[in-house]
Formats: sequence, structure tokens, C-alpha cells
Amino acid sequence: MANRFIICVLSLLWSAPTFAQLSPRSGGAELGGEVFLVDGKTMAGIDFSGMGPHFGVHLDLNFMYADPNAPRENVETDFIGTLLGGHVFIRTRLSPSLEGRIGTGIDAFFLTGIASGEKKLAWPVYGELNAAVTPKIALFFRARYHLASSDGLLVGEDYDGNVYTPILSSLGVSYVF
Repeated sequence: MANRFIICVLSLLWSAPTFAQLSPRSGGAELGGEVFLVDGKTMAGIDFSGMGPHFGVHLDLNFMYADPNAPRENVETDFIGTLLGGHVFIRTRLSPSLEGRIGTGIDAFFLTGIASGEKKLAWPVYGELNAAVTPKIALFFRARYHLASSDGLLVGEDYDGNVYTPILSSLGVSYVF
């Protein structure tokens, strides 16, 4: 199900130039929201990017909640915690309304609902496709991979101990300033 959804969104992003033939964005800012495509929990939050012609800074604040049917081992409440990310990125225009971004930075996980407020850090790299569908609205798909992380941060491991590729994927929409 999630794979079909990702393919549908990527198709939409790829065809975005047919929705809006826009002049290239040389800089500015974006403010929006994102939802992570994860199992067993809900992750969503706010997203900000400030950028120049080729480089930018990205900040996000996301909230994590355990799904109602998730196991409760070491989870004290439905609220698991927050993910605060700070990144720098380079950007390149792929078409009049589609750009690619590659970035790195730091992700801080404040796991207040697990083991009485555990804190973990991770070093991500990420890739993003960002499509302007109108002059003021953009859609994005982002995938993060953590090159290194604090001991005990199990990105890519589900509640049953099954290990998957530790990539956090998200979809979002932003307002372009």
C-alpha cells in the first residue's frame, strides 16, 4: 500500500511542470508541513527552508505518536517524542517547476514517552524532490538515511525487532514566500 502511494506521489511530482510552468525560484523561503511514511507510529510536523540560488538551510520539528495497536514495551504514553532536524542543502533545478535537493545536518530525537525522556542524535543525509504546483504552493518528497546515530537509536527497526533499511521517507506541502 505504501509503495503504491509513493509511486503515485512521485508520478505527480514528475508531471508537475504540466501543472505550472514557473520561472525558476532563485531564493526565498518555504513553510509547510510533512508526514512521515512509517509503520506503527504517526510522525508529522512543521518544516521550514530558507534558501539562496544554490544552497539552503532546512529546519523541521516533528511529533511522534504510537499507533493504538502498537506494542507498549518501554512506551509510557501515546506520545513518543519529537524529532528536531537542522540541515544544510544544495539545490538544483531539474525542470521549470521541479528541483532536487541533497543535504546533511543533525537530527535530535527527544523521546520523552520512552524510558523517561531519552535523547538521541543522528547524522542524516537526505534527498528531496520539490515541485512547485502553483507559484506559492510546493509539494515535496524527502528520504533521509542516517549515516551514524547514538547507541540505542533504532531507526528502521519495528516493534517486533524486524530490521529494514533505515530510511525515513516523508511527504509534504509548503507555502513559498
